Amino acid sequence: MRAVAARVALNPPALYEQFAGGKADLVAGVAVEGFGELADALEQAATDQDEPLLAIAEAYWRFAKDEPALYELMFHHRLEFVFATDDTPPQLRRGFAALRQAIASRIRDGEHDVELVTEAWWASLHGVVSLALSHRVRPGTEHARLLVRTVTENLIATIDDKESP
Repeated sequence: MRAVAARVALNPPALYEQFAGGKADLVAGVAVEGFGELADALEQAATDQDEPLLAIAEAYWRFAKDEPALYELMFHHRLEFVFATDDTPPQLRRGFAALRQAIASRIRDGEHDVELVTEAWWASLHGVVSLALSHRVRPGTEHARLLVRTVTENLIATIDDKESP
């Protein structure tokens, strides 16, 4: 927050005063904007004609790698809104919707619960990304990228196996 305050030529307490709910509202506002940026990246990646799931996974990793402090704030800081409800901010719902649509377009047989598969994929991506950003897996951005790709390729193989005659 000091960096943000310095950028707008305020001290941190003065910055917080600009928001009705103080620091909590400032943090929530920054997080919501971040979720919007992530949703934009995922929606753009979903247009990939070769393999949308791999493109989305790559975009998810790239966003977190390029904006680690924002990713940390979005996913590891206590926020006052809840995910997966009607009250969830639209920026958050858009990101999940991009993941869900990619899964739904891949699943055609009705044997899979699209919501469950989407949550499992998102949880897997988030886990790999969080471990990579916190240096809990082998170092290097290429290794983290490979992990994200492997998780997604395994998901694709699982879906496709279920749908094979």
